[in-house]
Amino acid sequence: MIGLSELLIVLDTVYIDLPLSYIHLEQELWEGYYLKAVSHLGWNKKLLLTQIASAFCTKNKEYLLKCCDLDAKARGLDSNSASFFNLYSDWRKPLPDYQGNKFPSFPESPLSEVIDPEPNMSNRRAFANIRLSQLHSVYLRVVSASDRGSPSAVLMSRIAKQHFQTYGAGYLYQFAADDQRTIRPNV
Repeated sequence: MIGLSELLIVLDTVYIDLPLSYIHLEQELWEGYYLKAVSHLGWNKKLLLTQIASAFCTKNKEYLLKCCDLDAKARGLDSNSASFFNLYSDWRKPLPDYQGNKFPSFPESPLSEVIDPEPNMSNRRAFANIRLSQLHSVYLRVVSASDRGSPSAVLMSRIAKQHFQTYGAGYLYQFAADDQRTIRPNV
């Protein structure tokens, strides 16, 4: 039988709550996609952002693995070790400096063509945090490091913007189907 302390340890290792006070997303994407997706898909704001982050990690797994290897090597770590995994999955823990202060040469990011959303108060969307698998937390931490330490809010803003730019047509189809009450809507 598992005791309470063992259960808490198991629960603690299953996911990470990534502190995230806000993201920046332009009005058109926020109202036209994000909030509509929340109402049409039945997800809450936090769950949708978690899904967007997970989709990014799944789609870009090979890129992310390369970045993990490069970042770990540059810091004198083994990317295949449990200590690397535990360190990178917990965003509260500082990462060791790069050896010789030499920033690694990362491959071009899948976010490289995403123009940062304007970081102003009219584009600021409140969040408390998002819940990620530990693996996806590691991946996103490495992407943050490869982007010269982008804070989680900037990183998630760019990932959300890229998501709707990439998959927007699918969302619009689903919204139209719901609104028109048909499986073959006019879009």
